[in-house]
Amino acid sequence: MSSAQEGTASQRRWLAAIGATLYVVVSLVSPRFDFAAIASLHPFLNLQQLADPELLQNHLVPTLWNLHMQPPLFNLEVGLLLHLPHTLGLLLMQLVCGALYVATGLWTFKTMTRLRVGVRTAMIVTIVLVYLDPAQIFFAQSVLYVGTAAALATASTYFAVRFAQEPTTRHAAWFTGTGAVLCLYVTSLQPVVFVAILAMVWWLYPSARPALKKGALVPVIVLASFVLKSTVMFHTPMTSTWAGMNLARVTTDLAPYERLVRMTNSNDFSPYVFVKSFSKLEVYEEYNDGRPYPPDGDSVRTQILKSTGAINYNNDAYRGIAARSMSDAIRFIRHAPGEYFNHVIRGLAIWSVPSEQYFLCPLPQTGVLSGYAHFYDAVIGGQVRPIRSLEAQQQLRYSGVDWSSRSPLAQFLTLSTIIGGLYLVVRSWRRRRAASLEYFLPWLLVAQGFVLMNATDVGENQRFRFQLGTVFITFGVIVVTGLCRSIQRRYRASH
Repeated sequence: MSSAQEGTASQRRWLAAIGATLYVVVSLVSPRFDFAAIASLHPFLNLQQLADPELLQNHLVPTLWNLHMQPPLFNLEVGLLLHLPHTLGLLLMQLVCGALYVATGLWTFKTMTRLRVGVRTAMIVTIVLVYLDPAQIFFAQSVLYVGTAAALATASTYFAVRFAQEPTTRHAAWFTGTGAVLCLYVTSLQPVVFVAILAMVWWLYPSARPALKKGALVPVIVLASFVLKSTVMFHTPMTSTWAGMNLARVTTDLAPYERLVRMTNSNDFSPYVFVKSFSKLEVYEEYNDGRPYPPDGDSVRTQILKSTGAINYNNDAYRGIAARSMSDAIRFIRHAPGEYFNHVIRGLAIWSVPSEQYFLCPLPQTGVLSGYAHFYDAVIGGQVRPIRSLEAQQQLRYSGVDWSSRSPLAQFLTLSTIIGGLYLVVRSWRRRRAASLEYFLPWLLVAQGFVLMNATDVGENQRFRFQLGTVFITFGVIVVTGLCRSIQRRYRASH
């Protein structure tokens, strides 16, 4: 399938021009751009996912080498920015973020047209549901990793479809290359999971093997090397040692105190179940039989607090805490599966909240765009009652989400992707196995992220949905257009 199936060059240029114009206009009227947060020691630098900015600026390579709390590429990005003059860094980030914003729309458009969505429909959907989406607009103006992660997920989906339809070495390299970058940028796609997906494709689709054999070689070696390093140095194959504390957020953290007391009296739980995840080390020490943790140091693995005063979650002590939290969380799931299921359902409710209603989203509260997000979410997303205050957004994991605050659009796109996408995979598999890869590969990428994100954390699920890129939009449109075509065929057959 040639690029002619991605619309004409003129149509793509028009789409890119619309996206670029919107980005420039929004940048001009938006009250701030978050690169200034880095240069001025804004609280942005206190993000849990970032190492100490002084270490990133003065000891970048050893800091990245010893990083175990998160994949390294986001910290590398911020570390490089900290080496630039403020004016140059601001301009560079505006250009890069703007390019990713435009590219996200183009990749979405080309993915839909490759999967046989009409060009006109694909253009309208891209403009309305991608370029005009407040989450795309606002996250694209932030150095926070969310916008870049969504762009990488969208790119991986597009290149996956292109590889499935044209399994050449070059297309395999683009697909596995973007997937590898996504693995090393955020935790939504783990290297071991991505390699497992490639192995599944190798096993089920023999026609893809020659292309994967050459095109996937370098990305797989890079990911395997990273997993080996992490396993040897930190005793985990994952790109983050937070897994145990994340799982505790959806298990023991939400359990009533009385239940925790009963469980610790009758089961082999650690005292850490009484400590909220990601607490200070001094809080954990109170439940550590009085044994103090190692003294404060000056490296990324020994600092207790960063130079900004924020907690350093890359301290080696948190590795042991996370391991014990993981054991406690697994025991909790075995002991109270129904309660765990209820917590997951609460996370899924948050998943249906518009993505920009998130407490770290750079949402303008004043100025020209002050009411745009809520207007869009009401008219396009169908949300009746927006969650306006940052405090309410932070408390969603405890308070839950009323139906009036959920977005019917988000719910529909999710169901269309998870259920409708699986139907497309099964139907195409029955017709011709080789052709089913174009649905199977992007569906598998988003389905694993959906399960991973909602089964292991609760509280920021609306951001998680956004980070999976625009795959939900693509599958939603494919399902709707497929239904419309089916209705048209039946109508014509009956008349």
